[in-house]
Formats: sequence, structure tokens, C-alpha cells
Amino acid sequence: MRMTTIAVVTGVAGIALGAAAQAGDMTNAQFRAATRSIEASHKSERAHCAPLLANARNVCTAQADGRKAIATADLALAHQPSRKTRNGARIARTQAEHREAIQRCESSSDAARDACVKEADTVLSAARAGATAKRRMTSAYKTARTKYAAELERAEEQVAGQSR
Repeated sequence: MRMTTIAVVTGVAGIALGAAAQAGDMTNAQFRAATRSIEASHKSERAHCAPLLANARNVCTAQADGRKAIATADLALAHQPSRKTRNGARIARTQAEHREAIQRCESSSDAARDACVKEADTVLSAARAGATAKRRMTSAYKTARTKYAAELERAEEQVAGQSR
């Protein structure tokens, strides 16, 4: 029952975000409505975590907070698409997964917990490095495309000048 409610609430927020993103530019009113929807969904998810005990509550709360962070970053991307917001969405996803993994590690014994935390940190570092590499690659591609367009234009001008 609990997971179904969370899935439905998250699905409705996702549909609203997707529809707004496909419709083009999101208006400020749509942005505020989606923000309120995310807040309400987050509050509901956190309420479902309240009856849980100890680490299960911490994991549940980390999941709820992560979903909120991801939804907020995706909303910012839909509202103002840019390289910065795209990168922010990637980082939000990675950090949410990391926080959840760290909370899951807390239920392990000392040695297993240390190994689990180290693995989660390694995954976070790799994801950050991947996001940085992707951002740099996109920038290099854009620069190369601009240079190619300029060279193509010069070549077309030379051909047009020779044919006269």
C-alpha cells in the first residue's frame, strides 16, 4: 500500500513535469504548481517513514529526500533548460543515490559498513567525474561544430567567388 501511494504520487508529479517540458517553456504559474506538488509529495512520503524504526526510517527518509531533490532538479531543468541545470539534475541524482547508499550501510557491522561506505563514495566520485567529462565533451563538441560551420561558410564563399 505504502509503495503504491508513493509510486502514484511520484508518477503524477513526473507526468506534470513531463507535460510541462514537452509543452515548451514552462510558465511561472506551472513552475509554482509543480513545486507545490513536489512539496506535497515529499511531505506524504516522509509521513510514510514515520512509523518505521531505526535505520529503516533513515533509509526511507533518505529515499524521500532524494526523490524530492531529483524532482526539484528536473523541474528546474524543465523550467530553464541549460547546461547548468542539466548538470545539476545529474548531480542531484548521484547525490541522492549516495545518501541512500550511506544510510543502507549504517545497518551493517563495522568492517562491512566501512567497505560499503567506501564503495558508495567511489560510485559518487566516478559519477561526478563522468558528469564533468560529459560537460567537457559537450563543450568541445560545440566548439568543433562552430569551427566547422565557420570553415564551411568560408569554403562556400570561396567557391561562390571562383564561379563568378
